[in-house]
Amino acid sequence: MRGVYLVYFDDACPLCRRFAQRLERLDRCGTTRLVPLSAAASAAAPVPLDMEACQQEIHVVTPAGRVLRGWDAVAALAQLFPATYWIGALGTLPGLQQAGRWAYRQIARRRRRSCRGHPNPCAP
Repeated sequence: MRGVYLVYFDDACPLCRRFAQRLERLDRCGTTRLVPLSAAASAAAPVPLDMEACQQEIHVVTPAGRVLRGWDAVAALAQLFPATYWIGALGTLPGLQQAGRWAYRQIARRRRRSCRGHPNPCAP
């Protein structure tokens, strides 16, 4: 049996929750385990991480214990599923990886603005 990828996401952010829901739909074999930051901040966290850093960008802990963040985490997750494999594979190529990291940072930075007016605004 393959190990499980732990996916730490900001469950106070609507954009992050939508990503987590899509990931759940893709993951029919239980390859990932979603870890909401609200639970991760407690003793329930399977692997302790810097919660402030996790609020800035998604974190994934691979079965081998490697911690991936931001675009690198998204690309690794995408490669786990046939429907999104090509996104992850292309997203690790030189040039495209840098572009993916840049795009991810832009979206992560602006996600708080997209949460304004929402009953559960994004974390600080």
